Amino acid sequence: RQCTDEDDNVEPRAKRARVTTSEFASLTTSTESVDGGDAGDHVASGTLFCCDVNVLLHMQAFDFIHLDPFGTCSPYLDATMSKSGKDAVIAVTCTDPMSLLGRQPRVAARHYSGIRIFKTSFERELAVRAVLTAVSHAAARYSKGVHPLYATSREHFATVVVRLTRGATQADTCMDLVQRLFYCELCNESSFTPVHASKGCESLACQCSKDPADGRAWQELGPVWSGAVFDSDFISKMKECSVALPLSKEARCVLDTMAGEAVVEAKALAGMIKCGKTPTCDLRPCARQGALYYPVNKHGVKGYGVPKMALILENLKQDGHLAAKSHFDANCIRTTATVAEFRSAVQRSCPSK
Repeated sequence: RQCTDEDDNVEPRAKRARVTTSEFASLTTSTESVDGGDAGDHVASGTLFCCDVNVLLHMQAFDFIHLDPFGTCSPYLDATMSKSGKDAVIAVTCTDPMSLLGRQPRVAARHYSGIRIFKTSFERELAVRAVLTAVSHAAARYSKGVHPLYATSREHFATVVVRLTRGATQADTCMDLVQRLFYCELCNESSFTPVHASKGCESLACQCSKDPADGRAWQELGPVWSGAVFDSDFISKMKECSVALPLSKEARCVLDTMAGEAVVEAKALAGMIKCGKTPTCDLRPCARQGALYYPVNKHGVKGYGVPKMALILENLKQDGHLAAKSHFDANCIRTTATVAEFRSAVQRSCPSK
């Protein structure tokens, strides 16, 4: 049930309950055990608590925690990390899109470790990276690191799932992955730079900010999480397990797209990719590590129709780049190409008038 102010100083009350999926909703106002259920229901047993969640998380350790509060998750992260042990899985869902998507930057700075966020062409991914920043900072305060398993941002929420690792070394490694993000407002190029690095916009691959006529075309965001947001092996296992689950067609489509996106990210972060022009080509350095996605509609030819996504992906792969559709936005592509190389592939894919 909904806790009141009178419950704050009350010892947590718990009761065993056996519930079915169709009866779960009724348990929000009851702690009575439920028996039976309709045929086909998945029956589970558990313990229901009525107390302040921060009190409960400080008192008891859990192997899996899913935080899904109204609004930001920040008030609950410290309590979540205090007792969680090695290999515990933490899922965090935030439902404050106005701050995460850059509409309220001051609110985002208060809730997510003082980061600077505003509207960008990759705002959905920036939202999950902001949540990962807050999660990694909370874990580091308890000498713990985080290993992201997957992340998504759909409609009004952003969800990240991480596995915890123990030790100050792991925490320090995660802190090194929280970096400044430079973003060009003219061409949508972006680049991560360590917090204490002397260089700034020079890390951008585009030439927009180097032209005096354009003035200052870049903005500095963050610091935000610059590491991987997907674990390709974990997502592959998710796909295997999903075969036996009654998922919707849309959910399966999102999972398939996420799997392809995870492979591109993993190889981009590895820093080496295959040229792709011949079957026996050698590995070459990746020009754009930790690729963020590009919007197709901002890089086409004005006056021409929108090019087909499959044709753009084919052109990028022919040029020797990794590329896959992004599940964050149906009109975006995650690729290891620079913005100039991406624009060239898109313009070659545009249909004639």
